[in-house]
Amino acid sequence: METTLPQTDRFNSSLAAEPLPTPELNQKKILVVDDDDEIRQVLKDYLTMRGHRVEAAENGRHAMEILSRSHREYSVVFTDLNMPAMNGFELLENIARLNKDITQIVITGNATRLTAITSLKSGAYDFIEKPFQ
Repeated sequence: METTLPQTDRFNSSLAAEPLPTPELNQKKILVVDDDDEIRQVLKDYLTMRGHRVEAAENGRHAMEILSRSHREYSVVFTDLNMPAMNGFELLENIARLNKDITQIVITGNATRLTAITSLKSGAYDFIEKPFQ
């Protein structure tokens, strides 16, 4: 899967003019996990606009409720680190135990070298700093 995120910190409606790929009928879903409503919605809208099937959760606990019912339907999880109920590090480890085939990508506004290393050791495939560039 290759998707480029917008280069602004706000959704750019001019991106809607770009041609979108046609989703496959059996395409797996992407789960976006962030306690910030705006970030969660912008990322969900952008990925949906790019032709992906996307669900969203406001924290790690909600994400695990979704994944425990249907983890085989998901190929990618984007997750924030600092969230109530279950933080991103715990979520990364839980997802890795549940289904190692899910690609996990951390999105955080509190990026440090330590959080990046810890994220990768906890199962993240990649680490993206907010705001998105």
